[in-house]
Amino acid sequence: MTGWPLVQAISLRAHVRLAHTLSDGSVSADNKYPERANIAGPDPGVPWVVHLADESGLYRLLAFDFDAHHDTSEAARHDAYALVALLERLGDLPYVVCESGPSGGLHVWLAPRHGLPAATVATLARIASRLYPTLDIAPLTNPTTGGVRPPGSPHRHGGRSTVLFGDLTALTQPTATAGAIERLMAELDAIAPTPAPAETREGLALVDRTGRLYLPGPRTVLGTAATAALRNPVRPDQDASAVLFSCLLGAARARWRYNDLHELLDTAPGLEYARTERHSHHRVPRSPAQQHRLLARHWDRAVRHAAATRLTAPRSGHTDLAPKAALVNAVVAAALSSMAACPGRWTHADAVPKGVGNQRAIDRLVLIELYQRAIDGITTTVRASVRTLAMSLPVGRESVRESLMRLATDGWIGLSEATDGPAAATWSIDPRGVFHREAGSSRSALGLVPNASPLLEVWRQRSELSSTLNLITDLASHDVFTPRALGLQAGYLYAQLHQAGRTTLASLCQVCGLTPAAAQTTLQVLHGAGLALRSGLQWAAAPPEARDRAAQLHGTTGTLAARRRAYQLEQATWAYWLEELALTSKAAPLAVQRQRVVRLANGNTVGLAPYPRRPNRQGDWRKASERIAMLIADDTVAA
Repeated sequence: MTGWPLVQAISLRAHVRLAHTLSDGSVSADNKYPERANIAGPDPGVPWVVHLADESGLYRLLAFDFDAHHDTSEAARHDAYALVALLERLGDLPYVVCESGPSGGLHVWLAPRHGLPAATVATLARIASRLYPTLDIAPLTNPTTGGVRPPGSPHRHGGRSTVLFGDLTALTQPTATAGAIERLMAELDAIAPTPAPAETREGLALVDRTGRLYLPGPRTVLGTAATAALRNPVRPDQDASAVLFSCLLGAARARWRYNDLHELLDTAPGLEYARTERHSHHRVPRSPAQQHRLLARHWDRAVRHAAATRLTAPRSGHTDLAPKAALVNAVVAAALSSMAACPGRWTHADAVPKGVGNQRAIDRLVLIELYQRAIDGITTTVRASVRTLAMSLPVGRESVRESLMRLATDGWIGLSEATDGPAAATWSIDPRGVFHREAGSSRSALGLVPNASPLLEVWRQRSELSSTLNLITDLASHDVFTPRALGLQAGYLYAQLHQAGRTTLASLCQVCGLTPAAAQTTLQVLHGAGLALRSGLQWAAAPPEARDRAAQLHGTTGTLAARRRAYQLEQATWAYWLEELALTSKAAPLAVQRQRVVRLANGNTVGLAPYPRRPNRQGDWRKASERIAMLIADDTVAA
């Protein structure tokens, strides 16, 4: 049994993803799988991928994808056979090896008897990637959409995924135990090269607020090779994908962010591969959505490559930040422990009025957002306006302002500097120095690994804290978790449920600080909205995209995007007025003729005429706002 009958037997979901096809019916070369096909239907006749994780996020299939696209097929085969030799030596992990298609890539398949948490599989993938350079870890680190073409699935360049050796009953009747997987991880970790010390690496990748990876440190100019690749048109005899990767790799090493490249997508010659795809003997435009997805995927790959590649010693400024980063890590870790020690401060309680419960839930998200910004900025004092904070959360600016006051009154934060003109207020995340003292008296908050490079461990801990906090905010900040829909407490519980993978009511009560009754009520709300799945006594989160459907049902789709646009427009109008004051207060004779240069939320600048005035010469805020809104498209104003 292979091909479509096999996928009907092993698919963990009711559908598989199908390759992107062009208008003439041919399969696109972009290696994207945007369509779906129900497994109960007929063979779709185009390449398909099967999800490795089920709807709850548990991995029930493992596919080690040894990619021959960017490396030779010999290298991919060498790595795949090395893994197979290890599996043979362990003896208790039945496997199937397939040749992906004409490119020479190989897939090594395993199937655990019981589902594995996403965090466990991601750790396994990262350990294996240290030993096998051609391994593509993306399918094993993305439980939502991660998938691989199973045995018998067609290849976009012809042929099918063909079984080389192994028995398919290893996939249809799984026998691999969790203990066997743990032994595989231990064996890989024992023989894999130790990660390069931070002193000889460009840095560890972090995640920005758009979900894209980046390397910490100040932005610098592109190197000569990357500049040439970005500016010069791609020749017909060149590999456009290789040119794109050269641009992205150089930008990642220069500490650029994804948005820096995205702004050049329409104009930079070197990004041609992201804009168009080869069709017969010419290139045809990709859709805007395809361009964004392709650029984002290759950007993250470039950042990972830059982070893992040994280069010159890091810049002195980056190295000098390590002691301060270690302190901030420890302070935030201590603060989070303190938050966990008083769970009732952040949750609804049965006897507490609903309004007070909502305030507590807001306070928790505001504090987490401040800690996130502290980690990102390597500082214990965070400068941010209420609008800026509100744009990252599912509540408005007034709710954020009131929350900051409550948190300051209770001593969780302190006002270091009040708002002054264009400068936002600055808040200390440890106004009483309690967390500093805890950080100074114990290194346990850092979770240091024995024998690890101290500098490497600092950045590892920073990345871990940043990822954890960012994931909570990201999952909980959605249209469906606004007060008009399910509310903030439901959002926080959903985020914790997503991170746990599969858990019980008792565990959720402990993590979220809820009473069993309150947790059960919130779970039922999530379940009714299709965001929580129940199996016996265990609960799991639905995939993040389910939030979109739930928001549509509650009529709140677009709420946060509209609020962000409004706040960004307000900020731009305020900056417009300050620029007006700066020019006219100098009584410069040419002030009337000079453009008012305003920086927008995405970093772009725009030149504007003098600020509109009323007959009494006072500034006309409404007309100024309308002027900016007319001059700037919505997608330019948005961050």
